[in-house]
Amino acid sequence: MKETRLVSIDSSTTSTGIVLWINGKIKEYKRLVPKVSRPTEKRIMEMAKLITCTLDEWKPIVIYAETPQGKSNIKLSRMLGQILGIIIGWCSSNNCEFNEVNPSWWRKWNYWDQGKLERDDLKLLSIKMAKEIHNIETDCDDLSDAIHIGQGALNYFESLEL
Repeated sequence: MKETRLVSIDSSTTSTGIVLWINGKIKEYKRLVPKVSRPTEKRIMEMAKLITCTLDEWKPIVIYAETPQGKSNIKLSRMLGQILGIIIGWCSSNNCEFNEVNPSWWRKWNYWDQGKLERDDLKLLSIKMAKEIHNIETDCDDLSDAIHIGQGALNYFESLEL
């Protein structure tokens, strides 16, 4: 049986959560943090290198990445879009399917009742659920969100098969 290698990513310019799923199970996970903080352009280049090196190592056949959120800050939106473009470029060069997913979608796919929760409350919920569901303890919502993005994608496809 051929392995299904899915990678889920919650990227940012300062910390990226990335998870390797093999046949629906978490195999590896990392938090990628550039050593360079300034200037921003160098930090983005280092983040690009960290992401592409991890993808080269893990060799996914499908990637789910969160849609960049930074709507109120144009500069941040542009930087997050650059990082997403790096991931899309890697997929294009490596025959890998790329999927972009909004936070509200992956939360819905994980059956979360988002109700009127604020952004900070959703981050705390993400960290708590990573521990409860996957026994992965972290204080980093980028990593916990990457876990839930992958689990949400798996839940979504499982619901389609019913």
